[in-house]
Amino acid sequence: MNTDRPKSVLVVEDDTAVRERLLELLEAGGYRATGVGSIAETLAQPNLQDFETILVDWQLPDGTADDLLPKLKSRAPDSASIVVTG
Repeated sequence: MNTDRPKSVLVVEDDTAVRERLLELLEAGGYRATGVGSIAETLAQPNLQDFETILVDWQLPDGTADDLLPKLKSRAPDSASIVVTG
């Protein structure tokens, strides 16, 4: 039996329908997924450094991925950040 904990993914996407669908797909794939809709919500995550991967929409209501990525590098240096856009 595999007792490893699931990999954790943070989805940063302001479109609620897209965010919810991504969370469904990730959870169906065995990931532990959390969703937020803005840079402010991302930075408010108390366990930001615990996410193995952070998926970031390019355009968010309070900035762009360019604004968020340096902060992620500082607060979650071991997390992989992937920028996505429609």
